[in-house]
Amino acid sequence: MQDKELWITKYEAAYKFLDEKFSVLCEEFSKNSETNPIEHIKSRIKSPYSIKEKIVKKIKSDSNIIIDVDDIVLDDEIIDKYLNDVVGFRIICSFKSDLVKLIDLIRNDSDLVLIDEKNYIANPKENGYKSYHMRVLVPVYVNGEKKYVKAEIQLRTIAMDMSASLEHIIYYKKNIDLPDKMMQDMDRTVSICDDFDNMFNNYINYIKDRHLEKGDIDLNSIPIEDFNRVILKYEIALNNVKERINLIKEDCNNHGIVNLIEHVNSRIKNRDRIIRKLNKQGKSPNIENMESAISDIAAIRVVCPFKKNIYDVVDRIREFPDIKIIREKDYITNPKDSGYRSYHLIAEVPVRINNKDIEYVKVEIQVRSMAMDMWASLQRKLCYQNDDYPEIKEELKRYSNLLAYVDESMDNTSAKSQQLINMSNPLMVKEETKKLVLRRNYSI
Repeated sequence: MQDKELWITKYEAAYKFLDEKFSVLCEEFSKNSETNPIEHIKSRIKSPYSIKEKIVKKIKSDSNIIIDVDDIVLDDEIIDKYLNDVVGFRIICSFKSDLVKLIDLIRNDSDLVLIDEKNYIANPKENGYKSYHMRVLVPVYVNGEKKYVKAEIQLRTIAMDMSASLEHIIYYKKNIDLPDKMMQDMDRTVSICDDFDNMFNNYINYIKDRHLEKGDIDLNSIPIEDFNRVILKYEIALNNVKERINLIKEDCNNHGIVNLIEHVNSRIKNRDRIIRKLNKQGKSPNIENMESAISDIAAIRVVCPFKKNIYDVVDRIREFPDIKIIREKDYITNPKDSGYRSYHLIAEVPVRINNKDIEYVKVEIQVRSMAMDMWASLQRKLCYQNDDYPEIKEELKRYSNLLAYVDESMDNTSAKSQQLINMSNPLMVKEETKKLVLRRNYSI
């Protein structure tokens, strides 16, 4: 832990600075969920072990000198020389047109100094990788002294992120050669994601003034004071579920099970959407109906890399003794007519406020694969609860079936690639397990 004490302070400060900046940006965008360009944000600080690994590879590449990870002593000078991405943020957007908006915001941010841009969207890598990379200097104060820390910001659409993430999980840096059939499946996945990205980016540019409902609705029929008072318990319940999902991730990491959960999103339904939903159901918009008729006021979405992970996560959620599952719907085995696929659980979560009696609050938990999440997220923004675009709905349904194929083929490819790793180099499996433990011990 000595390495951390010597050099990590400024990187932690830079991470916190960007995390707060992007959190404020997301909060501002989320006021209108239908036009929010950001799907989710991933971030990390490289562990000391990962930093040393990358420095070793850079030294070998630059000078052909063989050096061991344990020979590297980390300090500001060597890190600044070899790395630009100790702090990394990945912003996932809905459509290509959203990327332009976000890139301009970062370019014009008065706090950040832009030092480099790489457009892998206009000029993809040989493996089909697409993303927009920006390297920036982040201002931080360490012991009262202003310093600048390098950080990398990646921006990509949800379709680009899906294909890149699956490739990374299946064979990136695994030192294996996949059979031609498996590589063809990977290439087909990249192609489907690329087509999806281009087609629906064109559609979104034609859709204007989308509304959840038509006609006049009194959006103040539930007083804001009453709404805020009641919504507090839903926020507490949602946080309780998020903590338990994090426990699943930690337990998996502790047992060497990586990539079971890709990312987690959560939200509290805003007052306008609740009132509109009650109106659609023909119910009076009041607190009583809000709590009795709407089961997804608080909702969390757990996104897995592969379809095969979904039921494992569902089983683990069922095992929590203090959360009561009252309803389940398997839209994977039985997709909706629209093509929507996901696994839904409605849970009752115990909440106690101000030492009052325990109250059970409903939280909806959705578990889905990356392919399902990409489809559902974009479908919602394109034409959810809107009948004006039947041609888009038909295209979405067609792509839902294509993505179901992707899910099946990536399940098989993932399993076979792991078999190849185990068969070709069992020592490497042990080494990767050792590295996993070291990275956890160095975690920040």
